[in-house]
Amino acid sequence: MPSTLPNTPIDKEPPASASKSAIQVIPKLNDPPAPPPERKHRRGSARTSGGRSHGARRHASDGHKDGEDHTVDDDGNDEEDHESHTLPEGEANLAKTKGLGRFRQDPVRFMIRLTAEGSAFFTGSGWRKYENYIGAPILYPDYTSDMMKAVMGSEAVQQAIAEAAQAEMAGEGKGAKSEATAKKVAKAKAENYAKTLIADLSSKRTLRFIAFAVNNLLVRLYHQGIYIKGSEFIALQEAAKDAAAKGISLLFLPSHKSHVDYLVISYVFYRLGLALPHIAAGQNLNIPIVGGLLKKGGAFFIRRSFGNDPLYSAIFKEYIETLLSRGMNIEGFIEGTRSRTGKLLPPRFGLLKIVLSAVMSGRIKDVMVCPMSIGYDKVIETESYVNELLGRPKEPESLGQLVNSTSVLQLKWGRIDVRFQKPWSLREFIDNECMQRNPTGLGPMENRLNSLTLLRALGYRVLSDINQVSVIMPSALVGTVILTLRGRGVSRTDLVTKVEWLRHQVLLKGGKVAEFGDATAVIVDRVLAILGSDMIGERKDLLEPVYFVKKRFELSWYRNQTLHLFITESILCTVLEVLLREHAKVSRQRLLQDVSFLSQLLKREFVFPPGGVLDNTNLTITSLNENGVIRSIDEIVDRGKFDFYCFLLWPFVETYWLASLSLFLLYPQFGADTSVPAGPPTEADTVSATDRSTNDDPMTGPTSETWFLEKDFSNAVQDLAKTLYYEGELAYFESINKEILKNAWTSFQESGMLVYRGQHVALHRDWHPERSDRLLHKTNYIHRFRRDKDGVARFSPPMSDRAVRVVGVSAAKLAELQKNTPPPPLEPAAPASPPFKSALPTGEPKVFKL
Repeated sequence: MPSTLPNTPIDKEPPASASKSAIQVIPKLNDPPAPPPERKHRRGSARTSGGRSHGARRHASDGHKDGEDHTVDDDGNDEEDHESHTLPEGEANLAKTKGLGRFRQDPVRFMIRLTAEGSAFFTGSGWRKYENYIGAPILYPDYTSDMMKAVMGSEAVQQAIAEAAQAEMAGEGKGAKSEATAKKVAKAKAENYAKTLIADLSSKRTLRFIAFAVNNLLVRLYHQGIYIKGSEFIALQEAAKDAAAKGISLLFLPSHKSHVDYLVISYVFYRLGLALPHIAAGQNLNIPIVGGLLKKGGAFFIRRSFGNDPLYSAIFKEYIETLLSRGMNIEGFIEGTRSRTGKLLPPRFGLLKIVLSAVMSGRIKDVMVCPMSIGYDKVIETESYVNELLGRPKEPESLGQLVNSTSVLQLKWGRIDVRFQKPWSLREFIDNECMQRNPTGLGPMENRLNSLTLLRALGYRVLSDINQVSVIMPSALVGTVILTLRGRGVSRTDLVTKVEWLRHQVLLKGGKVAEFGDATAVIVDRVLAILGSDMIGERKDLLEPVYFVKKRFELSWYRNQTLHLFITESILCTVLEVLLREHAKVSRQRLLQDVSFLSQLLKREFVFPPGGVLDNTNLTITSLNENGVIRSIDEIVDRGKFDFYCFLLWPFVETYWLASLSLFLLYPQFGADTSVPAGPPTEADTVSATDRSTNDDPMTGPTSETWFLEKDFSNAVQDLAKTLYYEGELAYFESINKEILKNAWTSFQESGMLVYRGQHVALHRDWHPERSDRLLHKTNYIHRFRRDKDGVARFSPPMSDRAVRVVGVSAAKLAELQKNTPPPPLEPAAPASPPFKSALPTGEPKVFKL
């Protein structure tokens, strides 16, 4: 494999031996625009062992600067008939596709071209041959059987089979069995598990067929191409070479926004000559035909939950460790599932835990960790995401359903940006963390609590890296601007101006922005066309065109991609908005307390900068002052910019207020005559482990609570929220967000407000309104930070008479369901819930740490 970067533009009609490719390359950041390359004609450059050209990018040593948008086709001919636009700082390149979707215009020519593409993949022309890839050997006939033997023959799996047989003999399951029968049943079960888990990377020809299909699918879905940054790929390529020489694996940990992620990542690696990763995919994708093809492309399917099945756990663990011991690449989505909200989700630790344990135990010497980000101009599933977040029944996930969607065939989805963080050594990460946490060097971190702390640090390090390399797509800029306006709409002129301002702010914050090779006005028009008139409407019968939101919930998915860059500004401005309405002069101590309160409240939503509340707040005040947003904490200078930061956070604050309000549903005695106190909570409104009754379990709550099924509670809250929205009690439709509500309830569980047993949930007795005003105070305190209504400050109680009535009706309905609810299990699951901490911090503000 040559050390240069293959690149074929997606708009050139391919010769008989060439194919359209979705890949485009972004120049290095801050490079000046490259001069047009001298046109040359040569053949046979960068030949593979098979004698064919890989169509490789020429480096600076060949007279071309790294990162230039200059490509060579598979026969060595320059391809320059595509449109290319590059900013002076060289941030991005746009290549428009020509000739896609010509079947209706010229079906004969279309079929000839498609046949030529298929022939190129079938015969292995150029890069399609996929030989001399960087990484451990895959794609040989006995690959799957070799892996089966290694996993099934391991000592750990054999021990697990023996234990499963003993369980069968003891009568667990469907009754006692003889020793011979029990061993046979356990072995068959283990083999079935292994067959489901192990990827089928045994046929190069099948892989070429898959690559051909994926190439044609992606180039039609995302007509502007897939973009990568040349310097990032070179760093990844060097790391891959080094890892291959040492026999260690690359662990790719991408963000997860769409089912298309599976296709994009594998296609990019195939296109660029890296060994395909083994992809951890959900069992829900293992459907007929599609599941088999995914397995042949490297996917292995795992359960959402292993439950109480030690045999399955042992086989999964052994399979991962076998891949690592052979230096094979692995891909797992750090969030565990697709982000229905657009922002990064908290990390899932299942795969990370096995990899971390393998390295710490010494079985695996090292793993190179490579966080990745994938950005889309438009995601296919946003409509289904909204349906799920509104609590509607979830349809079975499948790529087949995705591909067959008529909307997918519109072929106007824009572009994809794939970014790579520079790979880093997991062994070095462990050593550094251990040194920081155990500087005396007294021994390895064997304590379980320390291991969990290390695992958590690893997960959030990956999330931080993904945020660092993530690209803010133009659709995210437009969506953010439109959703942060006080008015009903915005003119095209103002929209362009505000998008340009936001782009500048993203760059000032160290973020990356994709696709600004053209004028901002051109980019905005392109985004409006991609998102479509069903999401952003346009009034043309006015003095000037005005754009307005039509599908706010869907558009919020794009807005949420910018939040991580402005979270400290958003929290500070939201707090100042409240304090400046309540007081003529703002107390710095009160400011810090409120900032800390919101930060703690929303800790499951955002990855905060490292450091303390005091330092971060001071830095943010200075930044807002320098940008002309405020003059001091007592004076707002630019109301429009100030409001922008508040609008980013207000929907999340409202969701957490709704989550707190929803806890009244778990108190069946709640009625319309409930009094609502004013003012913030006090230290007396907190509860610790020592405050609870001696008859209460400090981890699971009292035994005399009223228990509800989680499903019934969640459905009741959705009905309550929709009613409150349409009656005007909620300002944001996207605040009725099932996933964010779950995050809020998890946070409330950690603080001792909620208790869980199995599938049941209850309000902790110490938070019952009859015992104290703690819940009312908490709800009121969150309420303070909600958006003002029609320009009037929210000094009113957290619930209007109408809201109290609606909550009472909802609580009564849920209580009726509770009468038929079976009791929770006597042996509750043990949640890791620390004692409740004060909602209103006192003394030294808490510290933001990952």
